[in-house]
Amino acid sequence: MGRPERHDADYFPFYVKDGKTLFILESKYGLQGIGFFTNLMRFLTRQTDHHICIKDESDRLYFFAQIRCPEDLGTDMISLMVKTGKLDQELWLTSRVIVSQDLLDSLQDAYKNRNNPIIEISQIRLSYQLNPVSYQDNPITSPDKPQRKGKERKGKEIGEIKFPEWLPKDTWEAFIEMRK
Repeated sequence: MGRPERHDADYFPFYVKDGKTLFILESKYGLQGIGFFTNLMRFLTRQTDHHICIKDESDRLYFFAQIRCPEDLGTDMISLMVKTGKLDQELWLTSRVIVSQDLLDSLQDAYKNRNNPIIEISQIRLSYQLNPVSYQDNPITSPDKPQRKGKERKGKEIGEIKFPEWLPKDTWEAFIEMRK
């Protein structure tokens, strides 16, 4: 029996040379900015598939407690990291998902001897994609639940359906006969 698949990692590469994001965080927030950056990358590295959705209040509270940063300050730093491209903008703005393509790229080495590949950001996007048919502004059901149950429909005649003018009459009649 082999080892179970892992979708997390024990380390992430921390490069000595400052990148743009880390430089801006340090310039604006001092050591707290560096600490936030480091704790965020450590946190994402430990998470299954290296991302987290903090839309839910309990997840958000847990996340900021783990990062050891007040929510308002942490949200500002996340917004800055989104602006610099360190965190994925689309996932943050639509779903409050925190994920870094740079981190995923840097973890490739940790996955090279595994049977399972590291998740791709496109897969993460798919899992948080809004359903085009049903979403908050266009729900499938309304509060008054107009859907009918099967028993209520049984008494309705098929012939009550209006004949589509574009359909040949003999095709329509064959359809009605088949439905009876």
